[in-house]
Amino acid sequence: SFKVVQISDNITSDIHEGDRVKIVTKDGRDVEFKVVSVTSEGVTGDNQQVIRFSDVAKLEKAEVSVPRIQVASA
Repeated sequence: SFKVVQISDNITSDIHEGDRVKIVTKDGRDVEFKVVSVTSEGVTGDNQQVIRFSDVAKLEKAEVSVPRIQVASA
């Protein structure tokens, strides 16, 4: 599942190399990619696409859910 990430001054602490993100740009483009680098200016994807944070209308990051293991009590 994806979780909305607020674009803020500390965005680089929320998005990291290897994350899968969905971005909707202010001009209406919808892109999804794996992050290869993050700067204070924007994010670069594995598709060589660079998205500036100033162009982002909405950013979502894939959340890795850890499967819960049920332990049988004896």
